[in-house]
Amino acid sequence: MQLSATAVGCTSISNSQSVFNDTGIHGPKPYKISDFSDLSSRISFGSFDRNSVMVPQGLISVLLILANIVLDYAQESKIIPTETVFVRRNNSRRCRPTPPDILGPYYEPRTKRLTQYCTGDKDSYYNHTLTVHGHVYADDCRTGIPNTKIEVWQADVDGRYHWTDCRGYIMTDRNGYYEFTTVNPGRYTIDRAHRDTRPRHIHYKVHGGREFMGVVTQMYFRGDPFLGNDDPCRICSSERNELITRPSLYCRKGVCMKTVKFDIVLERKPRGRESPTEMFNVIKV
Repeated sequence: MQLSATAVGCTSISNSQSVFNDTGIHGPKPYKISDFSDLSSRISFGSFDRNSVMVPQGLISVLLILANIVLDYAQESKIIPTETVFVRRNNSRRCRPTPPDILGPYYEPRTKRLTQYCTGDKDSYYNHTLTVHGHVYADDCRTGIPNTKIEVWQADVDGRYHWTDCRGYIMTDRNGYYEFTTVNPGRYTIDRAHRDTRPRHIHYKVHGGREFMGVVTQMYFRGDPFLGNDDPCRICSSERNELITRPSLYCRKGVCMKTVKFDIVLERKPRGRESPTEMFNVIKV
């Protein structure tokens, strides 16, 4: 299948370069997810005016101590609280693996390790920046899987795929955490009449290694009018709540970024089938 007639060249950016700074996209002072003190995992207290706020001094001290403990824990672990998905069955709670999706026609196995994607068009990258972050968990929904390879590819803001841009792979850290910046993926049609529109999505291929089943899936966005029954891809999984993210907007020093959190849960390989040979959960076309 033919891609865009004018493919955008990929700009390889090392992990040491920043995502945001005071003067532009790249520079020596990065702004990362963990820098935003107003995330749900952080608590901050401003200065108290003792003349206008009638609060016992002892209570203020206790609150400040508790706030500092929470801040210290968040700064040390750099783990943002995540939502886990459970299924109630026979009055018990069971962790559920991330549902698979189709691979699609635009997968390319030979890509570079990047933390910034869709950088070929600098204006689009700066004006439509999206930061994606989350964890890759084991089947208990608590244990992060370190050094996991995550392949990512998507359409650009205009809904076009390119062989040399908007694709690559990242690795999770020792806590199973990953993070990358990209652009809001555009919608595109899959019929010649340009009426069947797929919802915005980002493709994932998560490797499970020796112990876990990998998964091929797609991340979607809440509020998209083409999810579920309105998705022309009848075998895709855009109706699954586990794959639908809730975008949020965070701003600091005049710099705003749209963020989404997408956690992935891998299931273990069947007993006796642990081996270096990789296995993937995927919806076959």
